[in-house]
Amino acid sequence: MGRRTCINARTGGCLARLARLAWLACAALTMAMVPFALAVSALASVACDDKPSFEVELARDRAALDRIVESDLELDRALKRADDLSAKGDDAAAANALDKFALPRATAAAAQARTAIVTTPWAKDRVAEWLAIAVDREKEIPIYAAALRGDDMAAKLAALEAQTSIQKRAMRAATAVKAGPDGQASAR
Repeated sequence: MGRRTCINARTGGCLARLARLAWLACAALTMAMVPFALAVSALASVACDDKPSFEVELARDRAALDRIVESDLELDRALKRADDLSAKGDDAAAANALDKFALPRATAAAAQARTAIVTTPWAKDRVAEWLAIAVDREKEIPIYAAALRGDDMAAKLAALEAQTSIQKRAMRAATAVKAGPDGQASAR
């Protein structure tokens, strides 16, 4: 037992000194690093602004709005296709085109507006406007298709008037997007 005590005493004393030296070395290194760490922290806070500038936010918002407008233009092309068929006297084909081409694009346009991520108040207002237009189009296209399939001229006229009204709103909304938040056409 005496021998074991002697080894523990020797090792314990040596380990205690090593631990103290390691602690002092860490403390000295830490003290030397403090000015460097403070300098890096200060530079990082100046160089890395977490909030993007208004111009960056506006550019992102414009891109999101451009995708919404493009989605609506695709829908408009599908609606024109149906209108052309109806003008040729083929209302059944026009109704089928509405179901097959226009309605899926209306759903996609509504989804594009619902999922748009914008940050500026102007863009939020534009997205809300486009969402209302897309939802109305989505609701009215089946009514228009049903009217084209039927013989009721008053129903056809009412459906056409509803489509025209929505189209006018879409044109105003597209003009507002193009004009930008300051009302001036963007130089894109």
